[in-house]
Amino acid sequence: VLNLDGSRNYSITDVNQTFQDGRVLKNDGIKANSYSFGPRLEWTLFDGMEMFIQRDRLEVLREMGELELRVQLESTVAEVTVTYYDIARQQQLVRVLEESIDISRQRLKIAEDKFDVGSGARVQVLQAQVALNEDVSAWKNQLAILSNTRTRLNTIMGLKSDFEFTVDDAITLSKPLLFDVLRSEALQTNPELLVSRKAIIESRLQTKIQQASMMPQISANMVYNLTGSENSASFFTEQNNRGLNYGLTARLPLFDGFNRLRNVQNAKIDEKLSELKLQYSELQLESMLLQAWTDYANALELIKLEEQNLLVAQENTSIAIDRFQLGTYTPVELREAQQALLNTENRLLSAKYAAKASETRLLLISGRLKLDREI
Repeated sequence: VLNLDGSRNYSITDVNQTFQDGRVLKNDGIKANSYSFGPRLEWTLFDGMEMFIQRDRLEVLREMGELELRVQLESTVAEVTVTYYDIARQQQLVRVLEESIDISRQRLKIAEDKFDVGSGARVQVLQAQVALNEDVSAWKNQLAILSNTRTRLNTIMGLKSDFEFTVDDAITLSKPLLFDVLRSEALQTNPELLVSRKAIIESRLQTKIQQASMMPQISANMVYNLTGSENSASFFTEQNNRGLNYGLTARLPLFDGFNRLRNVQNAKIDEKLSELKLQYSELQLESMLLQAWTDYANALELIKLEEQNLLVAQENTSIAIDRFQLGTYTPVELREAQQALLNTENRLLSAKYAAKASETRLLLISGRLKLDREI
């Protein structure tokens, strides 16, 4: 540390002196002033290695900051990914409802034709119109949901709410994931877990810093000073000095009310807490990984099941339309077939979206969700 020190002091003194021979000297209002000016250099040579420990601690804090930034970035990427595929699901659901509207319009046309030729009742026309209106209402509600989801994605990405973009409807999954591999990678590369491990290192360094404060401190110093004084009652009325002073300073703390000892004890407690936090983080990580894996595996099974159900529902709806046109199916039976198809398609879309969301969650937990990776 290099400082430039300067001072100027003034004094007014009353002097009253009695000598051994009985003489008395009395002088009031003696004016004096002094000044000091010059650079001072101090260099810490030894402080219990605290300066080096502080450097290592700051490096650990920098690494923790980078990991915490990575946690935030990857969480944002995961949120963008899930919301993106939610839009894809909503868009597909809009088309499913449009197909349902086409079926309802076809049913209404058949009912009107039958009524016109006298083979159908007016109530069937009204029922078909009500069913069509229900489908149109559901379609409009779905458009509103889609619009809100697009707005949410714009907000997440920091874009204007009305920013236009195109989303591919396909919900594609990555290669099949393996639980054991994910678990191993999560314990090694999960950024939140890495932050907890760095926190243990930082707390241990804090303990060493507090221990270093109990060690002796040695510093070198060098001062070049210009000093002077003026004193009206002194033998010399004015005196000036200049010169270089240098040397070593050693300091050993002996007693400060046990504050340093308490600081060391508190640091060791914080170190233990950091270790317990790491253990809890590992348990929590495995729990979240297992939950996400269960959702992922269940969604994959549902996709297979609903794909089979969809083929059956499509065939059943096609047969129902033909039979309704021939008069062998009632409007209620046609509507049931139509609703079954709509529900099956909706469940299939939900299963695909759930699988993608769980997959993204698994990649995030395992630390495999890289920022430069195509998802």
